[in-house]
Amino acid sequence: HSLALLPCLLYLQLEMTDGSSKMLTVGSEGFRCLRESHFIWKNDGMGLVFLEGAMPELQTLHLYFRTHETIANYSGVDGNGIENLSRLKKLCVDVDCSGSTREEVEAAEDSIRKAADRHRTKLTLEIRRWCEACMIEEEAHDGNAEFPSRSVNRRANPVRVAFRCHFVDPRKHVSMNLFQFFNYIYVLLIGIMACI
Repeated sequence: HSLALLPCLLYLQLEMTDGSSKMLTVGSEGFRCLRESHFIWKNDGMGLVFLEGAMPELQTLHLYFRTHETIANYSGVDGNGIENLSRLKKLCVDVDCSGSTREEVEAAEDSIRKAADRHRTKLTLEIRRWCEACMIEEEAHDGNAEFPSRSVNRRANPVRVAFRCHFVDPRKHVSMNLFQFFNYIYVLLIGIMACI
């Protein structure tokens, strides 16, 4: 929530690993200046919904998710609200095929294409497959003893979040990373305190 309220945030890369199957909902109350964002789900599938008015300046969205886990935990990628990103121009989706069947991967890709088609502007859509050689046959999902269970003990795997940000000085329109941003704030506070 704190990141969403930063007024000069232009770029955000959010990586979810080892953990929660909670849905991440992005509403209209934050990320007002964000232009590019990467959402990466490494283990438990993608749980992401964009509500109406979300990220009004977003132009490029990158998604990376594991197909089987996204279908198992969130019933697929349909209905994630990509059509609510009003200024979106480019959608890049990396589909991790590990442990998924060909049918699951194709269904996920079809859902992404349909979501892009529902968007009010003509999106540039890129879909890439990762770990295609790690796809499994349909029988593997039917309880075949040769394949290990995919169950995850959620309490044993806490949520880990990593992020990368870029900010802009609204007076100069200069990009800066997180360290530069906090250094900028520090110098600004020192200057204010010197005037007191």
